[in-house]
Amino acid sequence: MSGILTDLTKGARRLAEIKKDFSDLEFKERILELRELLLAAKEEILNRDTEIAELKATLMAHERRAELQSNLLEVEGFKYEVSEGKPVGLPFCPTCEVKEDGKLYRLGRMNDQYSECPNCKYSFNAGSNGLVHGKRTRPPIHRKRGFV
Repeated sequence: MSGILTDLTKGARRLAEIKKDFSDLEFKERILELRELLLAAKEEILNRDTEIAELKATLMAHERRAELQSNLLEVEGFKYEVSEGKPVGLPFCPTCEVKEDGKLYRLGRMNDQYSECPNCKYSFNAGSNGLVHGKRTRPPIHRKRGFV
């Protein structure tokens, strides 16, 4: 950015020299050309700033994901958060992790044994704190006595 300011200062000095040599019309044309260059430089700076902000946000998201992944414990294909070496809470959806390039969705509790992914809507036979009973696509239908 300091290079652009230095160039602009040199340009202003050069304009003073050019003014002596050219007619007023030519001088005004040169001023317009330099203004166009200045506007293009400002636009490029704004584009670069936007690009840098987007890259920083992406980098932070990847860092958060990598940090979370490093603190997970896998139990029979399900990843759990860990506290004192033991799985804690409900696991993350293994289907979405594969399909969405490592993105983690925590399963929602359906009952003591089954959990469902809020994203893909698959149900798993996995409960909280590392309780994994096998994988199913749908929980069994519970029927009350007296009803068919």
